Amino acid sequence: MRLLVTLFVFGCAVFAQAGQEPAPAEPRPVDARLLAAALAGDAEATSAALAAGADAAVTDESGSTALTYAAARGHADIARQLLEAGADVNAADILGLTALLHAAGGGHVGIVESLLGAAPDAIQARDGGGRTALAHAAFSGHADVVGALVDAGAAADAADDDGLTPLALAAGQGHAEVVRRLVAAGADVNAQSREGVTVLMATASADHSEAVEVLVANGVAVNAATSTGSTALMGAAFGGSLDSVGVLLASDAEVDAGDSDGRTALMAAALNGHVDVVEALLRGGADAAREDNYGGSAVV
Repeated sequence: MRLLVTLFVFGCAVFAQAGQEPAPAEPRPVDARLLAAALAGDAEATSAALAAGADAAVTDESGSTALTYAAARGHADIARQLLEAGADVNAADILGLTALLHAAGGGHVGIVESLLGAAPDAIQARDGGGRTALAHAAFSGHADVVGALVDAGAAADAADDDGLTPLALAAGQGHAEVVRRLVAAGADVNAQSREGVTVLMATASADHSEAVEVLVANGVAVNAATSTGSTALMGAAFGGSLDSVGVLLASDAEVDAGDSDGRTALMAAALNGHVDVVEALLRGGADAAREDNYGGSAVV
């Protein structure tokens, strides 16, 4: 008997030293039914599981709760049931996503409002990459959710771990209406990522010309450059973003600005075979004979 106890204690010590934890217990059958009902959007089954004693805070192996599932899938009636049953609004899954972050990214404005009504502090939550509910809504283009979050006090310039603000995420995806709402809420149009990429650069290179126009109309620094001298016009030219090139040229972008290697927007467009962009830049006064630091030019 003493030997068995010694072996048991030794085994537990080795297990602990390995930094391992026991696998989480399987949910009780009634809790499993609650999770399944919320996932499926079955309000009746959700109500029955709660009435049978299901734990509104139970999680599955992904760290998801019934409220997380309901919020992510837009099941507003189920979300209300779970909130009334005391579900934890701030519980996060293994990716750091709370019910509010899921609802915001999914565009479920009614659920967003219900969650904030139950727990106003939920607006402070960030996922594993540092993104807020406002960032998720902005990236996905949900203008109504963005409006609700801003009205609830969301920080317009809260940047993620890469230094990207909600405005940068929205503009980079071409969500012009979201860009308008964020700018109206005071978002910084000249915000830069940790790599020095501005909102305008990301937007112009992807040829989201309407969003570019909104940024220009709101005082964005058209000729801002990264540490290597790259500008929004260079990025747009390199990517063949003709419409954005046109907007930038009309907004006094420096057509012959060079990066740290002396390369201009015209050289970038020519290198990538964007003939229409080359023509637009030449009409805008670009110098075809200009050479970079290595003697190359748009025609060589």
